[in-house]
Amino acid sequence: MSGTIAHLNGSGDSNQNQARKTSRYEEPLKRFTDAKNQMKDIYNDLEGCVQNLAQFYDGLFTNYNYTLMFNTIFRWK
Repeated sequence: MSGTIAHLNGSGDSNQNQARKTSRYEEPLKRFTDAKNQMKDIYNDLEGCVQNLAQFYDGLFTNYNYTLMFNTIFRWK
């Protein structure tokens, strides 16, 4: 029974080739994971800024309505 094993080369360095393939494929995945985590941090910061802006606008709207109501009741000129 003779034959060849396709994933082994003639010198028998299959472990070295496998390690090289693994590291070659792991690096892009690691870079993708790092980029994804950085994007998550950016979006979390952005969400905080949007929430602060929404609170600010709510405060302006509330204060504007209060001032408008106060001026209407007391007829300030």
